[in-house]
Amino acid sequence: MISARRTNTAIAVVVALLLVITIVVAVFGTPTSAPTINDATGTTVPVASSIPDDADVSPPTGGLTRDADRSDSWFSHTFAIEQFDFPMDELSCDEMEQYLTMELCVVAQTPRGNFMVTATEGFWDPQSNNDAPVEIPLNFMVYVHTTENGPPRAMSVLDGFITAPYGPASSQVQVSTFNVASENIVVLEWSSADNAARKAERTWSAVQVLAMRSGGLPEVVAAYGGTDITYGSDSRSLILTSERFGPPSRDEEAEPWLTVLHLSPSITSQWRETVSSQAVASFDRSSLNEALERSTYEFPKRRTETAPVS
Repeated sequence: MISARRTNTAIAVVVALLLVITIVVAVFGTPTSAPTINDATGTTVPVASSIPDDADVSPPTGGLTRDADRSDSWFSHTFAIEQFDFPMDELSCDEMEQYLTMELCVVAQTPRGNFMVTATEGFWDPQSNNDAPVEIPLNFMVYVHTTENGPPRAMSVLDGFITAPYGPASSQVQVSTFNVASENIVVLEWSSADNAARKAERTWSAVQVLAMRSGGLPEVVAAYGGTDITYGSDSRSLILTSERFGPPSRDEEAEPWLTVLHLSPSITSQWRETVSSQAVASFDRSSLNEALERSTYEFPKRRTETAPVS
């Protein structure tokens, strides 16, 4: 009798647990992806993966891996002093010229929508403050295309700037697009000298990498500074190099070495960087893809050269 009662009690507990599980699933559903709030409707919608299905995101072999650093970003997520919407059927640098005098402009294409990066030199009146040092700003804006709450238009979503002193020397700003993991990314680079001077002397560079995120908005995914930075891409990564000191040598002239960094998208929210070092002589750039498009601006002089990269 006691055994039968225990069996009946156990069956009752199991039935009760199954009933609770059924109710929970019916009310909340089975989670299939991380949820987010749709600002337009106030409803919860699943977030699409930030990585295309056919992208190769396996980490590069060798080296050590960590989250990419974004602390030196030129851009702000806060409300800009000036925010813009410009009517256009699709993002287009040609269309944007109707509204802005731009020094640089590029459009990046991704499966989650395109984004556009523009640069415009700030105005300075040479008749004022002749004796004071003058810093000329170069203002950046990042746009996405939207039809929400109005007509088709380019909507600004990020803004930033850099400055350079007004004087005889010029720096160089370059914007490029690369194909990484089956979509475009944008690389912005400021250099303390132009390409001709870089061939003869060491040059400091600052680099910003922008990519579209899973929610449909672009952001800075990595920021770097270093000496004589170069970069190209393969199917999985943006690959950056910078000079470094190699192992000590008794030779009068030590062999030059490089830091080699593979910046890759990740299934997590942040991009990842894989770091290694090697002798310059053993680094093969022939396998890297050059930029899809590149524009160069000698800053603060108004002199722009734009061309697709073959």
